[in-house]
Amino acid sequence: MLHSNDKIKIESLNNTHTNTINMEHIISRLQSWRKERNIAIEFSRKGYIGNIFEELSEYCRGTEVEDKIDALADICVFSLNNIDTKINCITIEKNHDSFLYRFSETFSTKYIQEVYKENINSKLNTACTELVKIAFEEIDNLGFNINLVMNETIKEIESRTGSLDNTINKFVKSEGAYTLEELLNKYKGKYTSYKDEQSKWILILCDGTTKDIVKWHKANYKQCRNSTFN
Repeated sequence: MLHSNDKIKIESLNNTHTNTINMEHIISRLQSWRKERNIAIEFSRKGYIGNIFEELSEYCRGTEVEDKIDALADICVFSLNNIDTKINCITIEKNHDSFLYRFSETFSTKYIQEVYKENINSKLNTACTELVKIAFEEIDNLGFNINLVMNETIKEIESRTGSLDNTINKFVKSEGAYTLEELLNKYKGKYTSYKDEQSKWILILCDGTTKDIVKWHKANYKQCRNSTFN
């Protein structure tokens, strides 16, 4: 397992700015998130490949740069949750190869088959760490602050409640909404009133019953740009 006192020093070498990230806070928050939801690393690994390829698809389909940042940050979360060894240091390097090329180099079909068929933990740890590195580098290359991006991403997943779905090997979030407008549009014609509380909305439905809807935090990546890119 990752230890909360692990530190990853991330240095930007593109001569425009420097990011030095202490990973202690990120790792500690992810550990707490997994513990609260009883998510074991074995469960994370079962759905890992499917999850990161789903995020890769979202990265490719993203029409706005913030969509790509969201996918990259999620890849980092899935990968960090999948590592059961200590990480010493990751250094960002200026790399002109595309993220897609480097992703395919790290997770080739042959490599995936080898790792999962033989259950080689050391190789999986190495691959996950490398994927965090190249995702961090892409976030940096796109002009975003890694610290701020990861903070926004973790705030969003921390705001969600839910349960494990063993049929798809994934944590499935409970019903919630990012905004009141989103919630009321979804239940248009089905409620008579609502109560606005600190962490949830309570809908009073037309049949007289109530329904609790969790307030989700929506990651705001627009505020995570590096100043040199503004």
